[in-house]
Amino acid sequence: MKKLYTFKKPLALIAAICAAGTMNAQVLFDNGPYFNSVGTGFSGANESVLYTTTFGMGTIGFGHQSALFNRVADDFVNSDCVWQIDSIVFFGYQTGSPVTSTFTGVNFRIWDSVPDVVGSNVVYGDTTTNRMTRTVFSGAYRITETTTGNSTRPIMRNVCTTPGLTLQAGTFWIDWASLGSLASGPWAPARTPANQAVTGNGRQRIGSVWNPALDGGTGTPAQGFPFIIYGTVVQPTASAGLDINFCSGDSSAIGGSPSGTGGTGLLTYSWSNAIELNNATAANPVASPTATTTFVLTVTDALSCVDMDTMVVTILQPTTNTLSPVVCSSYLSPEGNTYTTSGTYMDTLVNAAGCDSVITINLTVNMPTTSTINPSACYSYVSPEGNTYTSSGTYTDVIPNMSGCDSTITINLTINGTTTASISPVSCDSFVSPSGMVLTASGMYMDTIANMNGCDSVLTINLTINTVDTGVSMSGVILTADAVAAMYQWINCDSGMTVIAGATSQSYMPLVDGNYAVIVTENSCTDTSACIMVLGTGLGNSVLDNASLYPNPTNGNVNLLFGHVYNEVNVIITDAQGREVYTQNANGVTRMEMNPSLESGIYFVNIYADGNVATKQLIRQ
Repeated sequence: MKKLYTFKKPLALIAAICAAGTMNAQVLFDNGPYFNSVGTGFSGANESVLYTTTFGMGTIGFGHQSALFNRVADDFVNSDCVWQIDSIVFFGYQTGSPVTSTFTGVNFRIWDSVPDVVGSNVVYGDTTTNRMTRTVFSGAYRITETTTGNSTRPIMRNVCTTPGLTLQAGTFWIDWASLGSLASGPWAPARTPANQAVTGNGRQRIGSVWNPALDGGTGTPAQGFPFIIYGTVVQPTASAGLDINFCSGDSSAIGGSPSGTGGTGLLTYSWSNAIELNNATAANPVASPTATTTFVLTVTDALSCVDMDTMVVTILQPTTNTLSPVVCSSYLSPEGNTYTTSGTYMDTLVNAAGCDSVITINLTVNMPTTSTINPSACYSYVSPEGNTYTSSGTYTDVIPNMSGCDSTITINLTINGTTTASISPVSCDSFVSPSGMVLTASGMYMDTIANMNGCDSVLTINLTINTVDTGVSMSGVILTADAVAAMYQWINCDSGMTVIAGATSQSYMPLVDGNYAVIVTENSCTDTSACIMVLGTGLGNSVLDNASLYPNPTNGNVNLLFGHVYNEVNVIITDAQGREVYTQNANGVTRMEMNPSLESGIYFVNIYADGNVATKQLIRQ
């Protein structure tokens, strides 16, 4: 892990050492932003918006006219060891300027504290030398919140060179003034972070007096000024090298290749844990630690700029291991020795870390085995070795035994055949074959089950299925079973499918309105008809006769209209077989709305209201 330490040297020494070197410039410090609205300005330019409405601000630009001895200033911090500064960019505008810059000059000074206060010193620059080498339109206009799109204040980017300028770590102030060919300004726009009134701690000099740069709208918000410093960071880089492993008693050189780069002037080296090294100030000393050690390399350049890096030497010890191999006939050890008898042996190898690895070998040497099996199969047999045999005989397989050695197996194989049989069952409705097939029609079928040898037994089934005619005809209130010359038993669907005593004829006339069915025994089979609603026996409940269902037929909801208020109502819907499929209760109602979940068919709505009973037929489409 690296950490950079910085120490101060006289600026003259820094300038002398670093002035000769040049590297690719980078942004060292950016005191922006100088615009806060992207692409909203004239011709799609950016805008530096003064918050005149949001915060009541009033100062569009701060005068820094060199001809009038007016200047602006702001601070910056170098948190690195040394900066070699190539250029500094300032921003300004002249009202009424075209996008072709009207700036003619910029001068600046760098201070080690606040400009012109007692004890502050100028470390670079003056108030007369024109440092500007390039001035171009920055791509942004200075506006207020109410003048968006205005193009009278194009902000220019003024580039100033800084020959020989280097700065070590610290806090500095920079002040500057500009010249332009127009009468207006030049003016310095304040920093414009979005939705902020206070933007910095800048200062402005008018004539010879410095004051905080305050916005004129309220007189209180402190303002800062945008500028950008370009250059390179000058500091050394330490490389202690990769972490490495040693076997106990070994030694080796450590450090990177190279161990130090960059910085200024001659690099010096210092390693921690010097007692473990042959030279603690060498770039690549030889380390001979007796235990795992962390070494820290400190690289220092001529300016006392420092970088540090660490590496770890891990001390590894010889390893031991035990093997217990079980083999057939002979064993080749890790070291390459061949052993043919059981026993304990020692091998010595080099482990992954390059140290000794001592292996204890507890060896077991096994021998081949023989056996005999007598399997039987129906059609074919797959042997232990994976061979397929289809006829009886004696065969030989060779497979590994439990010890991993050859096991020779003698196979005395018996192949059994297939058996056949025929049955002629007679059944009512459904017949289930020996193998579990469900057969519902007369005919000849083939079924396969296992015989006593476990092989296929093929059955021919000559099946007769007897059926029962459960049709019922109704003439008036008389019900007649369609089956002729059968046995009959009429039942009451509304009373739990109870048997009606004495109702054993082909025809039956109910005495009371309701739902009825017949049990028919025919061809030695018995089945029950659907429940048939009978109305008009003369014993219906006249009080509920006027109750109506609508819509009927229905696709879903059903309304039951009584035509009278009932205190206690219970509705039970049954299907054609008399099974209860829906119930609903209500109190003090003249109508009920029902939403039974029914499949298509005929249903019976049984109504019980204050002791009155009625049944209505319902068709579900």
